[in-house]
Amino acid sequence: MKGSHRIIVESRKVKYDFVIHRNITIITGDSGSGKTVLIDFIYSMMESAHKKFRRKHGSFK
Repeated sequence: MKGSHRIIVESRKVKYDFVIHRNITIITGDSGSGKTVLIDFIYSMMESAHKKFRRKHGSFK
């Protein structure tokens, strides 16, 4: 990945706004600050986008 990418993720309960500058991003924070919530939310959004893509374009073999 070149450059930096701004990521904004939000739901009814939380909003995350951060910039990724490198190939590896380490998420740190106090216990209970929402690190796992962020990862789970990003995963579910990517999974949803993948399912929409597969419905639109079909399965590749």
